[in-house]
Amino acid sequence: AAGGSSGSSSGGEGCGGEGGGGLGLATVSVSDLPSARSSWRPLRPPRAGSHIEDVDVYSGWLALYERRAAVPCLSLLRLSLPPPAVSTACSAAPPAVRSEEPVPLPTRGGPCRLLPLPRGFGAQELHFELSTLAKAQAVYSYSLEARSLSLLRAAAPPQRPAATPPPELHSEVRWARAADGARVPVTVCHARGLRLTGGAPLLVAVYGAYGACLH
Repeated sequence: AAGGSSGSSSGGEGCGGEGGGGLGLATVSVSDLPSARSSWRPLRPPRAGSHIEDVDVYSGWLALYERRAAVPCLSLLRLSLPPPAVSTACSAAPPAVRSEEPVPLPTRGGPCRLLPLPRGFGAQELHFELSTLAKAQAVYSYSLEARSLSLLRAAAPPQRPAATPPPELHSEVRWARAADGARVPVTVCHARGLRLTGGAPLLVAVYGAYGACLH
């Protein structure tokens, strides 16, 4: 369970901006449901500047999708579980995070769109789709055993006339100051080498509801 409310973010908080976070992970026995939050057992406490967007649960591990400073991040949490013989006992120890490892994304900390691709509960590989304003979507696999990332499927490049080579694009996160003082993340994409002097035309797309981010 994620403690807090992801639908109450404002002023850039839903994108992991300043003041973002407030969400953590907790466990509770199924036999205790419904239960008060006071009976939840912390699994991973909230972290300042981090906003949880999605959690995929597997046998012995979790895939945690977050935003930090408006940029998507992916982590793998390996769990310590009670022995099967006592896993249904009321006195059994709750799951605990044994280790947490970041999944290295090809964007290297740059802005992107990260989409979970859930698999079977016993899966030992993590699949996800990744795209940026500069590159089309591609599907990747992360092996739990080898701790390595591999490309599974890439989108076909767009058809262009032979005499028109595609421009090399660059994307980055910048910050704008709202009227109430909050810093709002803005993803900017432009031809690499373009001087940002304010004289180039700009296409702006915005979305400001439910704490959702738009790339």
